[in-house]
Amino acid sequence: MAINSVLQSLKLLNPLFFSSSRIPFYNCLRENDFLGNPAVRLFHDCSHSKDQEQRLMNQTLEEKHSMECELEVVKYLDSLKNYEKVGVPEGAGTDSDKGFDLQRMHRLLARLGDPLSKFQVVHVAGTKGKGSTVAFISNILRAAGFSVGTYTSPHISSIRERIVAGKTGRPISAEALRDLLRAARGILDCAILKESGRLSHFEVLTALAFKHFAEEKVDFAVVEAGLGGARDATNVVQPNGLAAAVIVAIGEEHLEALGGSLESIALAKAGIIKYGCPVVLGHQSEPIAEAVVQKVAASKRAHVFTTSSKDVQSSLNGYYIEKGMPFQMCSFVIDSKIEGLVNMHSTLSICFLFLIYA
Repeated sequence: MAINSVLQSLKLLNPLFFSSSRIPFYNCLRENDFLGNPAVRLFHDCSHSKDQEQRLMNQTLEEKHSMECELEVVKYLDSLKNYEKVGVPEGAGTDSDKGFDLQRMHRLLARLGDPLSKFQVVHVAGTKGKGSTVAFISNILRAAGFSVGTYTSPHISSIRERIVAGKTGRPISAEALRDLLRAARGILDCAILKESGRLSHFEVLTALAFKHFAEEKVDFAVVEAGLGGARDATNVVQPNGLAAAVIVAIGEEHLEALGGSLESIALAKAGIIKYGCPVVLGHQSEPIAEAVVQKVAASKRAHVFTTSSKDVQSSLNGYYIEKGMPFQMCSFVIDSKIEGLVNMHSTLSICFLFLIYA
């Protein structure tokens, strides 16, 4: 079974032994790992040999080609409404009449062949720690041998940073991104026309990322919500396609777009919870935030795993340095009597719990 690969991978790091009434969990190492865009570095030996000069010329041409490929995609996306630049309308992230129309995304994905049906999704929302949590989860799954898609936003230096697929953890190449756009261009142009130009920069890029994950045949996609959750373009996953909903610390952000209060923000974040699917909830400094998430989860019969719940025992065992890299060691014990714990979704959610340990 696929989940055995995850647990075996974690076991190799440092197994713990517990009594038979408990499900053994494993000491897991948290490595500082950031998804970045590797810069092209040109080295020129002072000898100025012909071979080195030729390599430099080839490398420069490759870099120019890469820039041209990426520019083609950026220009196309920039022709669409970009709310990251112009600002998000009031209430756009709330589950209300003011919220973004998710049906638009559903229609676009249907035109692209329903790529979300081809893999399982771990959906991550919250205010603080989304990006690092996405990176940690992605790397755990890759270390277990899975092919993983990772979708994050915004980017730092290149839009390619947002889309990662496969077992290497490297961003999509500029040429692959350009080819992805060209292959879908006819469908996208038709969809934009039929939607009266309302499809946004983020919606189109998100749809392209999902299409890329399907084409790369990833096992899992770890997806960071862009704004809130309930009406975010990433929130189009069906319950049978959601491995786990992960909600990290919730705070006051995008107040106007998310309803104006911490309670309304928490409600928007909780919008990624699906009926019957496990929820991993990070530490919340404000009780109201956790209360809102717990209430939404209960209404959808979704089991919530938290670092403070009585069916989870956790401890931070310290830090150390290995080969110049900092690591953190944590221990977890999960009560085996939790209903549904043996199914794959719940087991995966437990694997992710230590990532948001606070």
